[in-house]
Amino acid sequence: MLDLGALQGAFNSLVEQYPILAGHMRLSVKGFVLRFARRPDTTIDFADVGDQDVGEYAAGGGSNLPFGRVCALRVCRSGQRFRLSLLLHHSIADAAAALKFCEDLWFLYTARIEVENSGPTVITPGRIPESSESLLRARGYTESSKRKMNLRPAYRGIGWIWTSLWPRRIERGRIHLSRSETENLRALVRGRGTTIHGLVTAMLALTERRITGNPNLAVAVSSYVNLRSRVVPPIAAAEGTNVLGVAELILNAHEDCDGMDLARQVVDDIRDGLDTGRIHKTSLLAFGEIRRVLRLVALYFPWVLLGGLIPRFTAIQVTNWGQIPQFQTPTEVRIDDFRGGVELHGLIRFLAARAVATVDGHIYFVTSFNGRLSIDFTKLAIGRNNAQRIEAAFREEFMALVCQKQLLPTKFHRIRRLRGPSASSISLDNSLNHHRA
Repeated sequence: MLDLGALQGAFNSLVEQYPILAGHMRLSVKGFVLRFARRPDTTIDFADVGDQDVGEYAAGGGSNLPFGRVCALRVCRSGQRFRLSLLLHHSIADAAAALKFCEDLWFLYTARIEVENSGPTVITPGRIPESSESLLRARGYTESSKRKMNLRPAYRGIGWIWTSLWPRRIERGRIHLSRSETENLRALVRGRGTTIHGLVTAMLALTERRITGNPNLAVAVSSYVNLRSRVVPPIAAAEGTNVLGVAELILNAHEDCDGMDLARQVVDDIRDGLDTGRIHKTSLLAFGEIRRVLRLVALYFPWVLLGGLIPRFTAIQVTNWGQIPQFQTPTEVRIDDFRGGVELHGLIRFLAARAVATVDGHIYFVTSFNGRLSIDFTKLAIGRNNAQRIEAAFREEFMALVCQKQLLPTKFHRIRRLRGPSASSISLDNSLNHHRA
């Protein structure tokens, strides 16, 4: 059973320990800035839901951050089961920082539950974390990246602007592998010159090809790389905000390609980018992603003026959080699931759902918890059941690769094909959902 009073006290202590969580976004003439109030709002949003809904990913307007805030905590409960969602603005926390906040939240909660045995917890407020740019420049990375991904190979053809302006629905999906499937995935990468991230990224590119039905499809892939342990001296989890670099390449997915070859391409590109410092420099872009958007507008906006036509591209983004730690909890609380994801603010979501769709693709959050690999994603779509199609296509690619490498007997693969690929169901007792805003 979750003690709501102890949780509120733990969240108050977390915000006291990390003052950045008390910030509020404000728009100024110089852009967005963080302001700090003397008495920050740390009220937890509690909601009672049905037994079937407690394990579901937060949906609708209740899943995004309150306007202006950079951190919030929400709890959905049904009897003794609950879903706890820590919402963080992407500008203040990457995966490493978010996991640190989660660990400390549960540590503080456990300490309050067991206060009679351990005594009160002393909170020492920390410093406001520095930006990735300042941290990297202090370590000798001063030149911004000049490499620009060429999206032309990922060009999918011309679309009508009027079709792209149709409002799109938000669909959330999850590919949740079983423990045996996760072990098969690990067995695939052993001794083959690749990693879990490389193989998952390759299969996601092949999934895009399978969904489109194209025999050959070039996919623009962006992998987010944690730079904290790849600089000297290393950067602690709470020392910086988004200490991330981006590895970008084009993967050519076709019917006869070997998924392991694609996986090795991903890993080799990341390794080369880290060795040369190319990935580090992506955090030092002078104008960030705005420069890329302006470049695309300059190249392709005349097409819109000429005939209401827009170019379309295929792109995916993959962020791998790695192995999620076992959080410290009281004996009466058991966390049996963890999910990462991204949410859009209500206004941004309204605009994004009606904006011109020039890029077809998704951002995937890869995590491993309790021996199971999970891939969470959000899809803006016009039709229905798009998320289920992605889940089914990924499982087909996964099973085909497993059988190709002879990790499972062919008969098992046929049984799976006859039953049809479907996403694993989620059965939660006391569960933790972690969302990034």
